[in-house]
Amino acid sequence: MVFTAPDDAPQDSAACISPALVEQFGLKNSAKDQLRWWHDNQCMDLRSLEGTEMRIDLSTSTLYLNIPRLGSNTVHPTGTLPPAGTKASPGRCSITTSTAKVTL
Repeated sequence: MVFTAPDDAPQDSAACISPALVEQFGLKNSAKDQLRWWHDNQCMDLRSLEGTEMRIDLSTSTLYLNIPRLGSNTVHPTGTLPPAGTKASPGRCSITTSTAKVTL
């Protein structure tokens, strides 16, 4: 996970959520069509999916993304959502209900 200055706020720092990482979220095509990108199309604009929230826990090096259920297709191979609290390996994500947890 890279943190970089947003195009519209060069004094700030924001998590750059790459297209490869976004692909792991299992978004519906209709949600993917709404996505906007910044930093030369390398980072997803979180504001482009209404209701998406981000939280960073520096003590555990974890980024949490709450993505509206309407935007996600992701289901567990058994046809259900993965168990809440499922751990992700570094640089990977897992969907826990409507939360993507990414280990930085």
